[in-house]
Amino acid sequence: MTTPPDGPSDGLDPVERRLRDALVAEAASVEPAGDGLDEIRNGIALGRQPAGRRWWQFPGAPALAAAAVLLLMTGGVAIALHGNGSQAGDGVTAGNGGGPSRGISPAPTTSSSDGSAAASPLPSTVPPSSSPPIPIEGDVVVYYVRDDATAGRRLYRESRPNPGTEPVAAALSALFDGPPVDPDYVSSWPTGTTVTAYTVDGTTGTVRLGGGARTISARPVSSTAVQQIVYTVTANDVHITKVRVLIGSEVVTPADGAVPAPATDVLALIQLTSPAEGATVTSPVDISGTGTAFEGTISWEITSLPASAATGSGAGGTTMGGANGELAEFHTTADLAPGTYKIRAFEASAKDGSALHVDTKTFTVK
Repeated sequence: MTTPPDGPSDGLDPVERRLRDALVAEAASVEPAGDGLDEIRNGIALGRQPAGRRWWQFPGAPALAAAAVLLLMTGGVAIALHGNGSQAGDGVTAGNGGGPSRGISPAPTTSSSDGSAAASPLPSTVPPSSSPPIPIEGDVVVYYVRDDATAGRRLYRESRPNPGTEPVAAALSALFDGPPVDPDYVSSWPTGTTVTAYTVDGTTGTVRLGGGARTISARPVSSTAVQQIVYTVTANDVHITKVRVLIGSEVVTPADGAVPAPATDVLALIQLTSPAEGATVTSPVDISGTGTAFEGTISWEITSLPASAATGSGAGGTTMGGANGELAEFHTTADLAPGTYKIRAFEASAKDGSALHVDTKTFTVK
């Protein structure tokens, strides 16, 4: 049979136990005299102290104050005794005999003139805790405009590296902060247009523009300009189904927002997405994009740059994309020697073989 240890098994050491017993005894001896307790209760209910008397004038109040001091002393000693980084209960860590911490960094210290450490003053307001940043992966998509000689102004997309911000914000910044990578593309919005705010309400995104956008005199704003923003926003946030565009406080879309127009009405009928403009690649070269053409036949040609390069250094062929007005992806490859090249993708006219809906890219094979 195991013999129990001497003394009570309450987990307290002798110093803690004596302090606890003294506190209990002191609290038990408190007995407010006369109407003191009733006046205290009435004052609390009314949110004030009883008239004409200070708190320390009530019988028993000094004893209560002494008990409170003892309680604070007991807590401080207990934390000190549980120091050196041990857990002091309720997720509170007491480190090296210091005060408790619930995820709050201690105040920074500075050296005083005598070499001792002095706590720096805390800020007057505590900033709200910030959530972990949303992981940002992959590129963002930005839409630009190009004139198609037979189909009018169309939207062409470019991929841009995300600098690590919210995707729609990153895409809108890329759209208005600089030119497109492909020199054949432009923006429908004036130079100097800025995004002053972007907000989301349910499935509707609202883009507020300023700067150069205020110089647009024609109203309504062209549908191509609106769709350039609508497609850019919805491509980077699949939860957004409508986009409201404002110039200052003036709404230039339907009040409840504009939806993406049908793809074959506004998007490029043939666009190369690989190789990208100015890219350096290896052979075999990936040739990819989206398009629609008669019987789904997408033609492509590669020529060497400069134009005086040796004959036979290019390539060409056809691949299958979408047909009957339906956009679909196309893909093929080409073996090329090191050098700089220009590729164009197009639909060969069934009437005379001329190139329709042309998109071009310049790239280098290393």
